[in-house]
Amino acid sequence: MIQNPILPGFCPDPSIIRVGEDYYIANSSFEWWPGVKIYHSKDLKHYEQLPSPLNRMSQLNMVGEGDSCGVWAPDISWDGEYFWLIYTDVKTRTGGLFNTHNYLVKSKDIRGGWSEPVYLNSSGFDPSVFHDTDGKMYIVNMINKFNFIPSFFKEWNLEFSCLFVNYMSWNWMFSVNVVLFTFTNWFYDDHTNLLAINTFNYVENRSS
Repeated sequence: MIQNPILPGFCPDPSIIRVGEDYYIANSSFEWWPGVKIYHSKDLKHYEQLPSPLNRMSQLNMVGEGDSCGVWAPDISWDGEYFWLIYTDVKTRTGGLFNTHNYLVKSKDIRGGWSEPVYLNSSGFDPSVFHDTDGKMYIVNMINKFNFIPSFFKEWNLEFSCLFVNYMSWNWMFSVNVVLFTFTNWFYDDHTNLLAINTFNYVENRSS
């Protein structure tokens, strides 16, 4: 029988995927080095900790960052060939004003060989990756505007490793770049995920 907590201790903000018969969980590491803790399991009961993917200063430079800054809510995914890890490096968080930078790395082997990071934006924190059934890849990201908090959905250019440049569309429709929904300044769109199940796309969100 599986008993909670499945990962005792300091394992916040879990992101979980299944690849074949293997389960992988990525956790926030905040100001602790190396960045991001990844665990592997075959049965969701017994876990082994894998090498941290962000183990070079070129991937994660946290010099001068304060307590509870660093890596927030990494999101791990798999597209059939590569593991992808998207993460936020929080530089400062003072009075509700966040200085955050979002990056993306990938590897064919989850145990090592992670790429150099690609800088995405500094618009918010806790982004995620969505792999559509047609092979396209999208980034889901909050935009910290401080008066309202929208969540946007933007296509990733696999050929050039960058986000497509596009105007903002304020409609609910799956195009290149759309706002999914907004929150007032009392709530944050916290780690939104998109899931494709059968013929439907689902939005998973937690607000804080």
